[in-house]
Amino acid sequence: MTLGNFVSATYVAGLLVMSSMTAIAAPIELDIDFRDDTVWGGAGTGSFTADGITVTANGDLLYRDNIDGYGILGGEQDEIDRDEILSVLFDAALYVNPDNWLTGVLLTDLFPANDGGNAGESGWVRLYDSAGGLIQQFLVHATSYDPNGEYYVNFGGSFNPAYVDFLAYVDQFGQHTGSEFSVAGFATVAVPEPGMLALLGAGLLLLAGLRKRQQPVYQPRGPGSSRSRR
Repeated sequence: MTLGNFVSATYVAGLLVMSSMTAIAAPIELDIDFRDDTVWGGAGTGSFTADGITVTANGDLLYRDNIDGYGILGGEQDEIDRDEILSVLFDAALYVNPDNWLTGVLLTDLFPANDGGNAGESGWVRLYDSAGGLIQQFLVHATSYDPNGEYYVNFGGSFNPAYVDFLAYVDQFGQHTGSEFSVAGFATVAVPEPGMLALLGAGLLLLAGLRKRQQPVYQPRGPGSSRSRR
Protein backbone atom coordinates (compact mmCIF):
# COMPACT_ATOMS: atom_id res chain seq x y z
CA MET A 1 0.00 0.00 0.00
CA THR A 2 1.35 3.42 -0.91
CA LEU A 3 0.59 6.25 1.45
CA GLY A 4 1.11 10.00 1.24
CA ASN A 5 2.28 12.57 3.70
CA PHE A 6 3.03 16.20 3.82
CA VAL A 7 7.48 17.57 4.65
CA SER A 8 8.76 21.25 3.32
CA ALA A 9 9.16 23.98 5.85
CA THR A 10 6.75 26.92 5.89
CA TYR A 11 5.70 29.35 8.58
CA VAL A 12 2.12 29.78 9.79
CA ALA A 13 1.49 32.34 12.53
CA GLY A 14 5.18 32.26 13.38
CA LEU A 15 5.24 28.49 13.91
CA LEU A 16 7.30 26.07 11.89
CA VAL A 17 5.14 23.70 9.87
CA MET A 18 6.59 20.58 8.31
CA SER A 19 4.89 19.39 5.16
CA SER A 20 5.72 17.23 2.15
CA MET A 21 4.39 15.55 -0.94
CA THR A 22 6.47 12.38 -0.55
CA ALA A 23 4.64 9.09 -0.95
CA ILE A 24 5.98 6.50 1.48
CA ALA A 25 5.01 3.08 2.78
CA ALA A 26 3.54 2.75 6.24
CA PRO A 27 5.35 0.61 8.81
CA ILE A 28 4.29 -3.01 8.68
CA GLU A 29 3.43 -2.79 12.37
CA LEU A 30 2.75 0.19 14.60
CA ASP A 31 4.45 0.04 17.98
CA ILE A 32 1.45 1.84 19.51
CA ASP A 33 -1.55 0.52 17.58
CA PHE A 34 -4.92 1.95 18.64
CA ARG A 35 -6.68 -0.62 16.45
CA ASP A 36 -5.66 -3.46 18.77
CA ASP A 37 -8.79 -4.61 20.63
CA THR A 38 -6.73 -6.47 23.23
CA VAL A 39 -5.16 -3.22 24.49
CA TRP A 40 -7.30 -0.23 23.56
CA GLY A 41 -10.91 0.64 24.33
CA GLY A 42 -12.90 3.43 25.93
CA ALA A 43 -15.40 4.10 23.15
CA GLY A 44 -18.18 6.31 24.48
CA THR A 45 -16.06 7.65 27.36
CA GLY A 46 -14.02 10.81 27.77
CA SER A 47 -10.62 9.12 28.01
CA PHE A 48 -8.90 5.75 28.11
CA THR A 49 -5.52 4.72 29.52
CA ALA A 50 -3.36 1.72 28.64
CA ASP A 51 0.38 1.05 28.86
CA GLY A 52 1.03 4.49 30.36
CA ILE A 53 -0.70 6.28 27.48
CA THR A 54 -3.96 8.22 27.87
CA VAL A 55 -6.18 9.07 24.90
CA THR A 56 -8.58 11.94 25.61
CA ALA A 57 -11.46 13.40 23.58
CA ASN A 58 -12.03 17.16 23.73
CA GLY A 59 -15.37 18.30 22.31
CA ASP A 60 -17.28 15.04 22.73
CA LEU A 61 -16.65 11.39 23.65
CA LEU A 62 -14.17 8.91 22.23
CA TYR A 63 -14.88 6.69 19.25
CA ARG A 64 -12.67 3.66 18.54
CA ASP A 65 -12.69 0.65 16.26
CA ASN A 66 -10.15 -1.89 14.97
CA ILE A 67 -10.03 -0.44 11.46
CA ASP A 68 -9.45 3.28 11.92
CA GLY A 69 -8.32 3.60 15.54
CA TYR A 70 -9.49 6.61 17.58
CA GLY A 71 -11.83 9.42 16.58
CA ILE A 72 -14.36 11.58 18.41
CA LEU A 73 -18.13 11.31 18.46
CA GLY A 74 -19.92 14.41 17.29
CA GLY A 75 -20.11 15.76 13.74
CA GLU A 76 -18.65 12.80 11.88
CA GLN A 77 -19.28 10.01 14.37
CA ASP A 78 -15.95 8.22 14.02
CA GLU A 79 -13.55 11.05 13.19
CA ILE A 80 -11.94 14.24 14.48
CA ASP A 81 -13.60 17.28 12.95
CA ARG A 82 -14.90 20.81 13.66
CA ASP A 83 -13.48 22.07 17.00
CA GLU A 84 -12.68 18.61 18.34
CA ILE A 85 -9.20 17.71 19.58
CA LEU A 86 -7.89 14.22 20.23
CA SER A 87 -5.03 14.31 22.75
CA VAL A 88 -2.60 11.47 23.39
CA LEU A 89 -0.70 11.91 26.67
CA PHE A 90 2.40 9.92 27.57
CA ASP A 91 3.25 9.02 31.16
CA ALA A 92 6.35 10.95 32.28
CA ALA A 93 8.25 7.77 33.04
CA LEU A 94 7.29 6.34 29.66
CA TYR A 95 7.87 9.17 27.21
CA VAL A 96 11.44 9.83 28.42
CA ASN A 97 12.33 6.20 27.75
CA PRO A 98 14.37 6.28 24.51
CA ASP A 99 12.69 3.06 23.38
CA ASN A 100 9.43 4.98 23.08
CA TRP A 101 10.51 8.06 21.16
CA LEU A 102 8.07 8.73 18.34
CA THR A 103 9.09 8.69 14.69
CA GLY A 104 5.72 8.91 12.95
CA VAL A 105 1.96 8.48 13.13
CA LEU A 106 -0.58 6.72 10.93
CA LEU A 107 -3.75 8.70 10.17
CA THR A 108 -6.88 7.15 8.66
CA ASP A 109 -10.05 8.46 6.98
CA LEU A 110 -8.09 11.32 5.37
CA PHE A 111 -9.32 11.59 1.77
CA PRO A 112 -8.49 13.83 -1.23
CA ALA A 113 -12.14 15.03 -1.30
CA ASN A 114 -14.19 15.82 1.78
CA ASP A 115 -17.88 15.01 2.32
CA GLY A 116 -18.86 18.05 0.31
CA GLY A 117 -16.71 16.98 -2.63
CA ASN A 118 -14.42 19.96 -2.18
CA ALA A 119 -10.63 20.15 -1.82
CA GLY A 120 -8.77 17.37 -0.02
CA GLU A 121 -9.01 16.86 3.72
CA SER A 122 -6.28 18.22 5.97
CA GLY A 123 -5.35 17.83 9.61
CA TRP A 124 -2.86 19.02 12.22
CA VAL A 125 -0.49 16.83 14.20
CA ARG A 126 1.12 18.83 17.04
CA LEU A 127 3.78 17.59 19.46
CA TYR A 128 4.18 19.34 22.85
CA ASP A 129 6.59 19.16 25.76
CA SER A 130 5.60 18.87 29.42
CA ALA A 131 5.38 22.67 29.79
CA GLY A 132 2.93 22.95 26.88
CA GLY A 133 5.57 24.25 24.48
CA LEU A 134 5.23 23.27 20.84
CA ILE A 135 8.03 20.90 19.80
CA GLN A 136 6.96 20.30 16.22
CA GLN A 137 3.80 20.35 14.11
CA PHE A 138 2.73 18.88 10.80
CA LEU A 139 -0.07 20.00 8.50
CA VAL A 140 -1.05 16.87 6.59
CA HIS A 141 -2.94 17.08 3.28
CA ALA A 142 -4.62 14.17 1.51
CA THR A 143 -3.23 14.24 -2.01
CA SER A 144 -3.82 10.68 -3.21
CA TYR A 145 -6.61 8.20 -2.72
CA ASP A 146 -6.34 5.22 -0.37
CA PRO A 147 -9.41 3.02 0.33
CA ASN A 148 -9.13 3.68 4.06
CA GLY A 149 -7.68 7.16 3.77
CA GLU A 150 -4.39 6.04 5.33
CA TYR A 151 -1.52 8.52 5.52
CA TYR A 152 1.70 7.81 7.38
CA VAL A 153 3.29 11.02 8.65
CA ASN A 154 7.05 10.63 8.99
CA PHE A 155 8.30 13.01 11.69
CA GLY A 156 11.74 13.15 10.04
CA GLY A 157 13.40 12.29 13.35
CA SER A 158 12.61 10.91 16.79
CA PHE A 159 10.74 12.94 19.43
CA ASN A 160 9.73 12.38 23.06
CA PRO A 161 6.69 14.64 23.54
CA ALA A 162 4.59 14.81 26.68
CA TYR A 163 1.49 14.77 24.52
CA VAL A 164 0.32 14.96 20.91
CA ASP A 165 -2.79 16.79 19.70
CA PHE A 166 -4.77 15.99 16.56
CA LEU A 167 -7.27 18.46 15.11
CA ALA A 168 -8.98 19.16 11.82
CA TYR A 169 -7.77 21.99 9.61
CA VAL A 170 -9.58 25.34 9.50
CA ASP A 171 -8.85 28.05 6.92
CA GLN A 172 -7.24 31.45 7.50
CA PHE A 173 -10.64 32.87 8.41
CA GLY A 174 -11.22 30.23 11.10
CA GLN A 175 -13.86 28.48 8.99
CA HIS A 176 -14.22 24.72 9.03
CA THR A 177 -13.17 23.09 5.77
CA GLY A 178 -15.04 19.78 6.09
CA SER A 179 -11.79 17.99 6.97
CA GLU A 180 -11.99 14.98 9.29
CA PHE A 181 -9.78 12.04 10.12
CA SER A 182 -8.90 9.33 12.69
CA VAL A 183 -5.67 8.20 14.37
CA ALA A 184 -4.48 4.59 14.04
CA GLY A 185 -1.30 4.80 16.12
CA PHE A 186 2.40 5.63 16.34
CA ALA A 187 5.71 4.20 15.23
CA THR A 188 8.62 4.43 17.66
CA VAL A 189 12.36 3.84 17.55
CA ALA A 190 14.97 2.68 20.04
CA VAL A 191 17.52 5.45 20.59
CA PRO A 192 20.87 4.31 22.07
CA GLU A 193 21.31 5.09 25.77
CA PRO A 194 24.14 7.57 26.65
CA GLY A 195 26.13 4.73 28.24
CA MET A 196 25.77 2.65 25.09
CA LEU A 197 26.90 5.60 22.95
CA ALA A 198 29.99 6.04 25.14
CA LEU A 199 30.79 2.33 24.86
CA LEU A 200 30.39 2.46 21.10
CA GLY A 201 32.68 5.48 20.90
CA ALA A 202 35.36 3.77 23.00
CA GLY A 203 35.18 0.72 20.77
CA LEU A 204 35.66 2.81 17.64
CA LEU A 205 38.68 4.56 19.19
CA LEU A 206 40.20 1.19 20.09
CA LEU A 207 39.72 -0.11 16.56
CA ALA A 208 41.30 3.05 15.14
CA GLY A 209 44.31 2.62 17.46
CA LEU A 210 44.80 -1.01 16.50
CA ARG A 211 44.58 -0.17 12.82
CA LYS A 212 47.18 2.57 13.19
CA ARG A 213 49.60 0.21 14.97
CA GLN A 214 49.23 -2.38 12.23
CA GLN A 215 50.18 0.03 9.41
CA PRO A 216 53.70 -0.63 8.02
CA VAL A 217 56.30 2.10 8.53
CA TYR A 218 58.73 2.98 5.73
CA GLN A 219 62.04 4.84 6.13
CA PRO A 220 64.28 5.97 3.27
CA ARG A 221 67.97 4.91 3.49
CA GLY A 222 69.33 7.91 1.70
CA PRO A 223 69.16 10.02 -1.46
CA GLY A 224 68.26 7.94 -4.44
CA SER A 225 67.86 4.78 -2.42
CA SER A 226 64.75 2.66 -2.47
CA ARG A 227 62.48 2.46 0.58
CA SER A 228 62.68 -0.57 2.79
CA ARG A 229 60.33 -1.73 5.50
CA ARG A 230 61.64 -1.21 9.04
